[in-house]
Amino acid sequence: MLQFTHIDNRATISPTDVKGQEPWLTRFNIVGGEAGSTGPSTVAAEWMRGSTEVGFPGGSFTTDFDTVYILGSHKFGHERLSARIERFTTSNASHPAVDHARESGHAWTIAWMHETTPHTRTGLEYCRVSGDRPGLAPGFDPRTGGSTVTAEYRFSF
Repeated sequence: MLQFTHIDNRATISPTDVKGQEPWLTRFNIVGGEAGSTGPSTVAAEWMRGSTEVGFPGGSFTTDFDTVYILGSHKFGHERLSARIERFTTSNASHPAVDHARESGHAWTIAWMHETTPHTRTGLEYCRVSGDRPGLAPGFDPRTGGSTVTAEYRFSF
């Protein structure tokens, strides 16, 4: 399967807010593909690129963003193992010499799922994210990251 999606919320950017909310204009494209969805092994990938602009009294600011991931998953018996890697970036759309909005990073995830019955599933997932934002104020470490562990029990009827 190959897929292309274009998103545009068609917001109007104005210097005044409406009911205490600043308007956002967001546009992006997604290109994705998947192979093997009917078999035990699946590979999927997506790339997204776009921009978002926020209006505020006195002007607006636009951020460009870009992300890509690839995922592999394999089912054997009642078990499924999956892994995903991702890369992401943001930057000031006006491309100044010193870009305080620039950020880049990557993430990886591994997951195990077990179908205990036709109506229940248990799972365990580990995700690690690392990022770098050199435009942070002095005294703040531009390198950041974190991990999550998620356990789930799902029932369907």
